[in-house]
Amino acid sequence: MNKMKVSPLISIITPTFNDLSNLKNCIESVKYQDYEFKEHIIIDGGSIDGTVEYLLEESKLSPDLVWISEKDHGIYDAMNKGISLSKGDFLIFLGADDVFYSNNTIKNIFSVSEILHYDFIYGRSIFKNSKLEYGGKFTTELLKSKNICHQSIFYKRSVFDILGFYGSRFKISEDYLFNIKCFQSDNISKLYIDKVISIFNDTGISSTQNDEFIRYRLKYFQIKSILDYCKQFYFFYRPKWFKPSRFFLDQLSRIINLYKFYEPINNNSKLQI
Repeated sequence: MNKMKVSPLISIITPTFNDLSNLKNCIESVKYQDYEFKEHIIIDGGSIDGTVEYLLEESKLSPDLVWISEKDHGIYDAMNKGISLSKGDFLIFLGADDVFYSNNTIKNIFSVSEILHYDFIYGRSIFKNSKLEYGGKFTTELLKSKNICHQSIFYKRSVFDILGFYGSRFKISEDYLFNIKCFQSDNISKLYIDKVISIFNDTGISSTQNDEFIRYRLKYFQIKSILDYCKQFYFFYRPKWFKPSRFFLDQLSRIINLYKFYEPINNNSKLQI
C-alpha cells in the first residue's frame, strides 16, 4: 500500500455550466472548510452568465481554487477533466448546486488516520428541498435498487487508476455504474461512516433516473448472477474424476472477470470487452 501523509490533500471537483448563483454557494462552502489541505477544481463548460469573470476574481483571493472554462461533452467529461487536473489523495465531486453539510465536514472525516487505509469512503446526504436524509451502509445487493450520492463519496485517487475514468454511454448514470464496479472489485476497500457529508440538490439533473440505465443495470446483475452461479456449480459439483488444467481454470476466471465489467456499446446489446 502506498504511504500517504497524515493529512491528505482533498480535491473537490465541481462541473458547472451557466449556474453562477449556485456556484458561488458551492465555492463558499469549500472555501470555509476548516481543513487546510484541499483544492477546489471548477470545470466550467463555457458559461456566458458571468461565471468566468467571477472565477477570475475569486481565484485571486483563493489560492486553492483551480478552474478551466471550455466546452465539454457532458457532466462526466467534465468530471474526467477534473480527475486529470487533480493533485489530491482523495477526490469528491460536488455539483455547482451542492454544498458540504458543515464547515467541519472534511476535518471530521479525515481526522482519524486509520481512514486513510480505505479507498472508497462514503456517508449520507440531505436533500436540499425535501430535507430528507439519504444514504446508509450499502451492499452490492442494495446497489441493485439505488445509488450512493457521489456528493457523499471520497474516492482515493488510485481507484481511477484501477477502474479507469467515467464512461460516456449514460448521460446521468455513469457514476452509478462506476460505484457498482467499485463494490464489485476486491481491490477497492470500502468504508461507511455514519455522518452526513453533503446537502444535495434533489431537483438537479442527476436526481432524475435514466430509463436506459435501468434496463442495463438489470441485465448487468442478471448476467453476473448467472456467471457466479456457473462458477460455484463448477467448483463445487464437478465430477471428482474431472481434473482440468491450470490453463482451463485461468481462462474460466478470466472470462468471468471480464463479463463482470462488460458494457453494451449500442442499443442492440452488443458487448464490448
